[in-house]
Amino acid sequence: MNNEHALEPEDVTRLFVERVNAGDLDGLVELYAEDAVLAYPPGSETVGREAIRKVFERMLEHAPRFQYEEPLPTIRYGDLALTSTRSSD
Repeated sequence: MNNEHALEPEDVTRLFVERVNAGDLDGLVELYAEDAVLAYPPGSETVGREAIRKVFERMLEHAPRFQYEEPLPTIRYGDLALTSTRSSD
């Protein structure tokens, strides 16, 4: 498990890719706050760390491989930040 914490919102993209590729479910889930909202599956929301864990557990069963891509500009509002990337595929 990678214990590195995101110091900036932009770190989340890199850490997400590293942890998915390592199959590190615990490390992946640790990137999210207890009350996080994940806009996944498409068109719906997954709310809370335990629900997010279940989504990622199913995803990791397929051993996906992600490639790190530069994040798009972060949108910040107070203590909230929205990060995203443009997918190459």
